[in-house]
Amino acid sequence: MANSTINVKSPKTGREVSFERDFGSSIEEAVEMFGADVVLSTFVSQATIRAQGAARTVLNSEDKSPEDAVKAGESYTPGVVRKSGGSKKDPFNQLAALVNSGSVSQEDILAELQKRLDQ
Repeated sequence: MANSTINVKSPKTGREVSFERDFGSSIEEAVEMFGADVVLSTFVSQATIRAQGAARTVLNSEDKSPEDAVKAGESYTPGVVRKSGGSKKDPFNQLAALVNSGSVSQEDILAELQKRLDQ
């Protein structure tokens, strides 16, 4: 079992509290403590919020289509960190955005890079 420290701040009053809560230290412990249905529904809820976030990020970009947003939501993979922020002119951010949106594959990018290096 493992305690997590949870910090909460009220934006209305500015008051803050912290407390410890044990949610288990593994999937098996969490299932033992709360049941498989609760663990799965919590996972699905969080994965849904994060898939919405991936799609919302694309929708916030004026140069992306709704289809790009759908692809971003559908291709969201739990556990895979999407980097956001940073300079919009950074070519690596631009390439990562293309791959994350499904517009181009990593293999296509590497092939094009190799072609340009060979010139």
